[in-house]
Amino acid sequence: MTSTSLTRPILAGASVVILPLMVMLSTGADAQEVEQSGAQVPQSANSSLWPQTGQQSVQQSLFSASSTPPLRSADGIVSNAAPQSAPTTTGSIAATRGRVTYPIQPASRALPQQRPVPPFEKQQGKTVRGSRDSDAYDAVGVKAGSFLLYPSLTLFAEGTDNIDNAAVGTKGGIGRVALEVTAQSLWQRHALTLGAMGVFESYQSPNRKPDNELSANADLTLDLADQTKLALGARMERSKEEANNPDLAASGGTASIETAYGLTASLDQGAGPLKLQLRGAFDRERFDEDASRDYRSYKAGGRVGYQVTDQILPFVDVEVARKRYDQRDSSLDGYSLRGAVGVAVTDREKLSGEVSGGVMLWDPDRASLGRDTILFADASVNWSPNALWTLKGGLETSLTSSSTAATSVATRTLSLEADYAARRNLTLSLDSSLSHEDYRGSGRKDWVFDATFGAEYAFNRSVQLIARVGREQRNSNEAGADFSANKIEVGLRLRH
Repeated sequence: MTSTSLTRPILAGASVVILPLMVMLSTGADAQEVEQSGAQVPQSANSSLWPQTGQQSVQQSLFSASSTPPLRSADGIVSNAAPQSAPTTTGSIAATRGRVTYPIQPASRALPQQRPVPPFEKQQGKTVRGSRDSDAYDAVGVKAGSFLLYPSLTLFAEGTDNIDNAAVGTKGGIGRVALEVTAQSLWQRHALTLGAMGVFESYQSPNRKPDNELSANADLTLDLADQTKLALGARMERSKEEANNPDLAASGGTASIETAYGLTASLDQGAGPLKLQLRGAFDRERFDEDASRDYRSYKAGGRVGYQVTDQILPFVDVEVARKRYDQRDSSLDGYSLRGAVGVAVTDREKLSGEVSGGVMLWDPDRASLGRDTILFADASVNWSPNALWTLKGGLETSLTSSSTAATSVATRTLSLEADYAARRNLTLSLDSSLSHEDYRGSGRKDWVFDATFGAEYAFNRSVQLIARVGREQRNSNEAGADFSANKIEVGLRLRH
């Protein structure tokens, strides 16, 4: 695989969009006026096209929707009950190419599997975009009425020794063009974030048809009263599912184009030291090639907490979910219930997080399958010891139905992220996770490891050079399920 063969599809796919973007990069007067005015302007879209978890929130309320555990659907999929307060569209569908998504049946990537942590105030030593001391390498955006627009174009070349994450790997090369735009409101009280992204991939080897992936999101936060907030969110994503999905292998089908929709709502109410939350969500998943796998899920949950001190908040959290397939009398239909007690802690400057434990239950509609119950302990920590380091860690547990011979799959995931600002324009990062999957009732047990080292170098506000090296690996006691894959990726991003 030569550099010429990799760059040819990239240049061809980008030729129709580079010139308009470069023209836009030369006209940023409106956004510069916002920056000079000293008004606080939200951060631009996340700079990574690979998945990012546990992203930091900037909301003020400790007990806001963004600081509570994510909603878990009946299939174990984790989804935020409230929208992010800053643009985060990058890193959704394009990012999932070649990465293992857990839990695995079926993987709804429209609602990113993140475990939010209690929010931070402005981090030590860091500045707010748009302020007078804003970093010279931050994107400034384009002002359009009461919104700031953050457009970007990213060109990537990727090489891997196992393009399908299969037991017998096939080397491959991918050229990728990603177009993204995020719009962030500049309203004084409420907040609206809109995002859209399209990713166009061309395979150099093996010879395959190009893939197109699309995603869109909308997040609205309404500050109804002094201690009352309503958060609404919507997601849509269309992409090709991963070929190494164990449930796909169990069904005997082929990888399909999946379309996922999601709606979320969360209401936070404070009454002195008492903090209350109600939340709900609806998910819809459709597969073009196999309608028998189409399903929908409904979720409702609540949390009650009591502010003991400014930094300590004990809480009780309960959530119930219903999962139902379009195919009648599916063995995967059922209810899930999750109950937990825990404590949230925040220092608001360096450390925030929460620890909880409880019981999780999966109750299938078919009585012959039996009910599964597990005990769990979850945790999330976000630590910024100084202006250079940001560390994020988490322990996540899920219980979901499965198309395999198992009655359910219990997944426990330990994750660690680290970002180090080596220079003002150079950031080094690590994104890693280790998961244990217990296919209950079948005896199958898997260990899954995933780690990515990355570096992003900004030449100026508008141009970034990106490089990443990653490894994924699955070790299973089931024959033919093991795989390992090494990837290297180099990219150039143009943004405003």
